[in-house]
Amino acid sequence: MFDYSKKKSFLSRAFTSLERLIKVSLFDCSMCGQCIVRSTGLACVMRCPKQLRNGPCGGTVNGMCEVDPGMPCAWIRAYDRAHKLGRGFDKKLDLIQPPVDWRLWGTSSWESIAKGTIDLDGHPMDGKLSLPMFPASGVAPRGKSPARRHLRPLGALGALFRP
Repeated sequence: MFDYSKKKSFLSRAFTSLERLIKVSLFDCSMCGQCIVRSTGLACVMRCPKQLRNGPCGGTVNGMCEVDPGMPCAWIRAYDRAHKLGRGFDKKLDLIQPPVDWRLWGTSSWESIAKGTIDLDGHPMDGKLSLPMFPASGVAPRGKSPARRHLRPLGALGALFRP
């Protein structure tokens, strides 16, 4: 399913290990390679067994997952954290997230940002999977353009991660 035959540089492996150490302890990160915790109340929603990026499935019972009843719903955790944090985190939950690029699974999202593969919100920079960033209602806010402003790749920093 995944092509692990490509050799990674020592710096790339070290950087991925450092990111895993930090993000797993802080956000219970699943290392999807396209981190959207900034949009989900600093909770990794990819821990959901169904791996839903755009909201809960609706099958929770008393806040517990329908697939694994011993596990709290990742999306309820995201909503709770977003509302506690305030400052716009709760509004970010309404944005539609692009689909996951499974080729990036297990890789460092920080490295992908440095290379210019994704932006700080975990969205692809190449435009192949990009979707308009409308709220879940499907209607763009008044006076707002649906076009996203992408960050420029961190040129020289990105070059450090090439094998």
